[in-house]
Amino acid sequence: MAGAPLLATVQDIAEYFVREILSQQPIGPYFLAGQCEGSVVALEIARQLQRKGHEIGALIQFDTPVTGYFQKLPLHKRISWALARRKNIFTLIINKVSRILAAHTPSIENYIWNVIWSAVRAYGTDKMFEGEIIIFRAEQLLWPVEDVAVGWDRLGAVKIYNVPGDHVRLFVDPTAQDTIRHVLEDTQQASYRKRPEVLKTPDQRCIPDESCFCRF
Repeated sequence: MAGAPLLATVQDIAEYFVREILSQQPIGPYFLAGQCEGSVVALEIARQLQRKGHEIGALIQFDTPVTGYFQKLPLHKRISWALARRKNIFTLIINKVSRILAAHTPSIENYIWNVIWSAVRAYGTDKMFEGEIIIFRAEQLLWPVEDVAVGWDRLGAVKIYNVPGDHVRLFVDPTAQDTIRHVLEDTQQASYRKRPEVLKTPDQRCIPDESCFCRF
């Protein structure tokens, strides 16, 4: 995509990935997962694949709000949160000022991220999904934010798994990884039991430990 205009909507970003996915694996089921801005991209990919008649084996969201981004509490509540956890208040304020200054520093990276976040914010939270949404919710908070699971039930059926670690470290925590692996294995097996024919054609089948799982 070098030299091409930036994709400015979640729908366009998802359409690009759908073409790439189908070119690599034309037959599902598809197991999709996302975190942060990737969560709404994964959701839209799943919706577009469903509209094309493909099966979604699982749609997984890793510790991310339905909006695709964290909406932080007001500063006074964050200070109270930090005090309750014996956090350094000066660090909290310095980080806030640094982010404000960085936002006003022009750079290609900042421009790209501004386009991405504008697309995510414009996507909204009213896009329904026909199936179950699996949420892995981290037990530890990195920041004072609302419950990440709130609102997902408006989009479809929801199953929540609480896992050790925070928004970042849940991917390296052994217990969290064990839970994630077992859940993915169970969803794959359940999907194949519903459609055993996907295992009958070796050159077209979806192999669980290869190209089925896409994380965004």
